[in-house]
Amino acid sequence: MFFNMFKINILLSKLLKNTGYKLIRVENEQFSFKEFGNSSHILQNGLYFYKSLLKKHKSLKVENYKKGLLFIINNVKHYVTSSEEIYILNEIYTDDCYMLIGKEKNYNVIDIGMNVGFSALFFSQLSSVKKVYGFEPVTKTYFQALENFSLNPEFAQNIKPFNFGIGNEDRKEQFVYNDNFKGSVGLVEVNFKNQNDKNNEIVEVFIKDVNNVILEILSQHPLEKFILKIDCEGAEFEIIESLSLNRNLNKFEIIILEWHINKPDTLISWLLDANFVIHRNLKKETLGLLYAFKN
Repeated sequence: MFFNMFKINILLSKLLKNTGYKLIRVENEQFSFKEFGNSSHILQNGLYFYKSLLKKHKSLKVENYKKGLLFIINNVKHYVTSSEEIYILNEIYTDDCYMLIGKEKNYNVIDIGMNVGFSALFFSQLSSVKKVYGFEPVTKTYFQALENFSLNPEFAQNIKPFNFGIGNEDRKEQFVYNDNFKGSVGLVEVNFKNQNDKNNEIVEVFIKDVNNVILEILSQHPLEKFILKIDCEGAEFEIIESLSLNRNLNKFEIIILEWHINKPDTLISWLLDANFVIHRNLKKETLGLLYAFKN
């Protein structure tokens, strides 16, 4: 059988050579995650994004850690407990969705939708960023962010985390929370909310008025510039509208936000009115990233 396949390969090679093509052998890449035991499913379910990270970051290391895995990228440790979090790491470290390069070193970042802290850690690594203020309303998610900060004391010293969310007024909200989809918890009706998932639970969160929070932080840095990052699963519309109505959008030099569910037309209109130049990264009409720069 092997000899016959060998002859067939020789024949195919000759035929392809005559037509200008070449027969090459492609290795079948196999990944085995047995050494990760009960956490192996995290890598298996996030295999595509793991491979993408590995392709760009050859020094990437993955280790067992508590109830999940430790992803070590550029010597920064990230505590991962779901495949969704591998996807988020891929967005940050492979797609470079938050990569900002500048000469100035006095930017502060307001991170609305801090989640488990990956974005805050990434911003704190940038030479142009001085301090990061992060906001995460779900307590379990917030505690995982604190765990990530404790793993990286060098960068965590520049991060100030808060366990509440940001909106257009002070209020309480109820979200459907799921350990496997921490990055999808919010106002958006994501898929797991419609499933009979035993991991679903109702959590109560506190939301604070964006204008009050922003002005308090800005008052502490009167001569410094600010970047606003928003990824909060649907609340971006009420936040940007409220900042626009209160004429606080122009207090930021750069705004990076992800929109959900609706088209971004109203968001773009508010940002244009505040004299921003906008780049839109469209994933689909109801999901994508806006990058706004003060004109």
